[in-house]
Amino acid sequence: ETGFRLRGKAKTFSECKRVLILEDSIFSGRSIKEIKTRIEQRYDDRDIFYAAAFVLPESKGLVDIYYEVCPLPRLFEWNLMHHGLITRSCVDLDGVLCRNPSESENDDAENYIHFLRSVEPCIIPTVKLGHIVTNRLEKYREHTEEWLSQHNIEYGKLIMLDLPSKQARIEANCYATHKAKAYTETESLLFIESSERQARDISRISGKSVFCTDTKQMINPTFVRRNKGRLLQ
Repeated sequence: ETGFRLRGKAKTFSECKRVLILEDSIFSGRSIKEIKTRIEQRYDDRDIFYAAAFVLPESKGLVDIYYEVCPLPRLFEWNLMHHGLITRSCVDLDGVLCRNPSESENDDAENYIHFLRSVEPCIIPTVKLGHIVTNRLEKYREHTEEWLSQHNIEYGKLIMLDLPSKQARIEANCYATHKAKAYTETESLLFIESSERQARDISRISGKSVFCTDTKQMINPTFVRRNKGRLLQ
């Protein structure tokens, strides 16, 4: 099957004698075993091969081709907000669960309150988050909790920045230290952060790994130390 762009350019299935069935990852192998049973009973006149991008050590024998053996525990970008690991992690709010406010929205007044109440979520996790750690000010806790409840986002604890105003937050310049402190004290397994600069700083201060959603990159303390000169340019 194909979309309009390739219509007429790709062979129909009935014309194909050699077929590759491709999976993204194999966990228990149940799906690939079911597919094999269904396909091979119907198409015994074709050469059928099976492949997966990622397999477990014990499941690599279920396919003919695989790209990489990834033992457990493993986490993929596409299931990041649906994985049980998130229940023991810290998650940033603005930039991850919703977009960042624009300059006009971020006025520490009525425009900002409107943003807090009306911004659409970027993603709704399907598992309970361990800790939401944000540089939003403590005085906006009620608005933030209402928004999280409205969108059915479950979490263990909401950790906010206890400063009186946006200007005080700018002067304190404690964006990464606030988050790194929460990351360390909660003994979380992972921090998910939107800002690349903050992700590097959080990793450096905490000595633990941080996943940056802006760059789709896992940043760890070794990476930060090795690239320190280049990253600070």
